[in-house]
Amino acid sequence: MSHHKPHSRTVSRRSFLTTSALTTAAIAGLSTSPALASSRLSSNLGLSSSPWPTPDRPQPTPTPTPGPIPSGPGLLPETIFLSTSGIAGEESVFELTGPFDFAGQDFSFVIDAGNFNRIESLILQAYTDLGSYFRVDIVRDFRTFRAGGDNIVTTTKFNIRSTAGSPDWASIERIELKVSGRGGENTVIFRHMSTIPEATAGVATVVFDDGWLSDYTVALPIMQNYGIRTGVSYVIPERVGEANRMSISQIQELQNVHGWDIGSHGSVPLTSFSPGHLATELANTKKYMVDNGISRGMNHFSYPLGRYNREVLEVVRTHFDTARTIEHDNETVQPGDPYRLRVFYVISSTTVQQVHNALARAVANKTWLIMVYHNLMDSSDGVPETVTTADFTEHMRLLSESGLPVHTIREVWERR
Repeated sequence: MSHHKPHSRTVSRRSFLTTSALTTAAIAGLSTSPALASSRLSSNLGLSSSPWPTPDRPQPTPTPTPGPIPSGPGLLPETIFLSTSGIAGEESVFELTGPFDFAGQDFSFVIDAGNFNRIESLILQAYTDLGSYFRVDIVRDFRTFRAGGDNIVTTTKFNIRSTAGSPDWASIERIELKVSGRGGENTVIFRHMSTIPEATAGVATVVFDDGWLSDYTVALPIMQNYGIRTGVSYVIPERVGEANRMSISQIQELQNVHGWDIGSHGSVPLTSFSPGHLATELANTKKYMVDNGISRGMNHFSYPLGRYNREVLEVVRTHFDTARTIEHDNETVQPGDPYRLRVFYVISSTTVQQVHNALARAVANKTWLIMVYHNLMDSSDGVPETVTTADFTEHMRLLSESGLPVHTIREVWERR
C-alpha cells in the first residue's frame, strides 16, 4: 500500500466542512507519534465538546489486548476518541485524507468500544471522490467487544454495507471512521489502524457443537454424499455417551476413520469459574481428550453458550490455539484475534437463501465462513438451534457447489 502523509480531523456529521483539527503535545501512554491531533467534536446532535479527559468524562484506562497489537506503521496519527451521547442516531466522525491505494489490502484495528450496547454502527467510509464511496462495516456483531478493553479486529474491505458512484480501492482520496450511537453516552477509542494483505481465496469450515449423535448419524453421510471430506465436532466430555449424544467409539471413528477434527467444549459457561478453577476445568477437558485418543483438534475450543470475558480470554489463551464464539460476522482468513473467531451461526429460522448469500459473500470477499450447527433432526423440535435434515442437506449441496475449499479450524489455523 502506498499513500502520502495523511491529514486528519474529527468532526460531526453536521459540521463536516467547517471543523478542523488542532495539534497538541503528545499525551503519555496514548500514542507513539510525536504529536496528537486534539480535534474538536461539534456540539451538534449533542456530541461532546472534547474527546479528551474532562471532570465529567474521565479518560478511559488502557487495558491489555487479548492478542498482540498489530506492529508496523499505522494509518492513524493519534489515538482517536469518537464520542456519542444522549440521542439515538448521533454520529461522530474522524476523517483522514490521502491519497491511499488499498488494492489487495484489508484492515486491522485495535478498538476499545466502551459500552458496545450503545453502538448502532462502526463504519469505514472510503471516498474516491465526493460522489463515489464504499461504506464498510468494521464490525457487524458488537458482542465481539463483550470482554471490554482493547480488541484486535480485522475487517475485509469487501464487508460492504453500501456503495455510491464508482469508487476504486486503488484510488481513495479520503477515509472516514464513523461511530453511530443507539442513545446514551459512549466513547469508542481507535488505538490503531493498519492494512493487512487480503486473502487469495475464501475458505469454509463446518462445525458442530455439543457432540450430538446426529454429527455421526446424519451430518457425516450427508457431507460425504456431497464430497465434503471433513468437519469439526466440539464435544463436551461430561455428555459423551448420554442419550442422543455420541459414544466415545463414534467420536473416535469420526476422527480416525473419517478424518474429522474433535474440538474441546466446556459444559458450563466459563464466566462462572474463578481463574484458578477455570484453568483446572480446561486442563481436565484436554486430559479427557488425550486419555481417549481424540487429541487431534483438542487445541481448538468452543465457548459454552458463547460466553467469555477478559479473564476467560487470558486463561483460554494459555491452553488452546483458537477459540470459537457464536458472534455472527465475517471472519478473515487470518483472524485478528484467534480466541474470538466469528461465525455464521445456523439456527432453525436460517433460510436457504441466507446460506446461499453467506457462501457467495465468502467467495467474493475471500473470507473464512465458519458454519456452526448443533442438533440435526428430521423435523423441528422447537429448539432454535435444531436444524432439520432437509435444510442441512440443502446447505451442504450449496456448499459443495460454491467452490469454497472446506477445511477444519485446525487446518486453516496451521496454514495461516
